Amino acid sequence: MSLNPTNQLSLMIVAGEASGDAHAAALVRAMRAAAAPGMPIDFFGSTGAQMRAAGVDSIVKADELAILGLWEIGQALPKFWRAFGLLKRAVIARKPDAVILVDWPDFNLRLARWLHRRGVRVIYYISPQLWAWRSYRVHSLERDVVVTKNWCVSCRRCLSRLRGYQKKTGRFSLP
Repeated sequence: MSLNPTNQLSLMIVAGEASGDAHAAALVRAMRAAAAPGMPIDFFGSTGAQMRAAGVDSIVKADELAILGLWEIGQALPKFWRAFGLLKRAVIARKPDAVILVDWPDFNLRLARWLHRRGVRVIYYISPQLWAWRSYRVHSLERDVVVTKNWCVSCRRCLSRLRGYQKKTGRFSLP
């Protein structure tokens, strides 16, 4: 992975739910603790309170996107489109070395597709439960997400489970 011109690692991280925010904040703290001395890591993205407390620059405040019920979905849709646009503009302006997606599949899989089409490295830290529901999403993950063993233990577990599921059922074709 090459560093951006500022000689620091730049990572966009996107979480949209409270549980994803907690996992992402823990990942940010762990990555900063493991970073080489003098190697700053610039994190920015869609954040909840815990990620902001961990020092992630907030492009979108995910806690403002929380919804319950069908009626709220219709009312919140413009907020989601605005958040999607803000994140896309941040990628274009800040040119991250990679984007880490945390759960939130309905939003993040669309974002992964947009990022992949522009050549941005995408890592899914907490991937959606493909084998439980909406199994067709496996094709989106195969196409749009780079899974790197050094980055994402969760994705390795997900892929190994999917391979086991594929062996049992004959569904999915994974490398």
